[in-house]
Amino acid sequence: MNGRFRRLSAPGASALSIWRLEADPADLADLAGRSLPPPDRPVRLVLGGRDGPLDEGVLWLRDLGPPVRAELHLHGGAGVARALRSLLAARGWIEAPAPEDSDEARFLAARSPLAARLLASARGGVLDRMIEDLAALPPAEARERAADLLAGEGWARLLEEPPEVVLVGPPNAGKSTLFNAWLEEERVTVSPHPGTTRDAVEAGVLVGSGADAFEVRLVDTAGWWPEAAGVDAEAVAMARARAERAWLRIWVLDAAAAPPADLLARLEARPAADPVLLHRADLAAGWRPPPRPGWISGSIHRDGSGLIARLAAAVAAAAGPPPPPGARLPFGPERRARLRRLLGGAGEGD
Repeated sequence: MNGRFRRLSAPGASALSIWRLEADPADLADLAGRSLPPPDRPVRLVLGGRDGPLDEGVLWLRDLGPPVRAELHLHGGAGVARALRSLLAARGWIEAPAPEDSDEARFLAARSPLAARLLASARGGVLDRMIEDLAALPPAEARERAADLLAGEGWARLLEEPPEVVLVGPPNAGKSTLFNAWLEEERVTVSPHPGTTRDAVEAGVLVGSGADAFEVRLVDTAGWWPEAAGVDAEAVAMARARAERAWLRIWVLDAAAAPPADLLARLEARPAADPVLLHRADLAAGWRPPPRPGWISGSIHRDGSGLIARLAAAVAAAAGPPPPPGARLPFGPERRARLRRLLGGAGEGD
């Protein structure tokens, strides 16, 4: 039989690439250039190509099969990946497609420590077996356990698709300065002139701490100003629409000037979880509202990483307590639909 292979690690250049190999023992040993080691005992090898050594790596047998299943750990450069694919194709090996909607695919695409931890616990069909076992329970108990699993739906959705946190505020309040400082790079042009930011710019950032850190999409948008006209007015309208549908907004206000009346009215009606940053509070204030719950005062230029840490903590708190280690979340719309049917619901809202 021809061998099969698939990349397990995320695509693109990285320090390490991990490949799954499936083949007859003789074919795998011929590829490795050595006898096969015992299962679960990694060994170093030099993978040879037609023009000399391709790379030095680690071979790790996972299952004696048949076929034999192994992991090959190599360096993660794009050149190594191309050379390996060329070598295997020349030997008649077939590259298997990555699963598009599976717990393994979600795990490999995990973009945060919390997502990786919880998605790892879902691998191997654990959740599907749990749901299948519910059918054998008395109806009342099955509904109770289905409801327990669905209680984690909010976190499952959040980890499957990082939610948007939109920076909202008048022009020149410091939104782009905050965005650049959060990313620690100059992604957005900063200017004293209104209308500098027209198109939304976004990037993933981690909030939370340690193994509980998760990703959100931080979005910088055009400033809200009533005098905007033409393309600037369109940019303001798009910014407002983006803010309306966001999971969370960070309202960035300038202590040197009161915001427009319509923005202030929306600010008063904002969800309680939305943080408010009174920026440049270290300067002589031209507008000083009374302190309110959920408001943070400071300056990126003066407080820097400390201010960003306070904002990140406020964003993380909006999601609520993270799931504990070992929690089983209902990842995937099809799985959530099955649980809803057990509850007697009409279907899935994904």
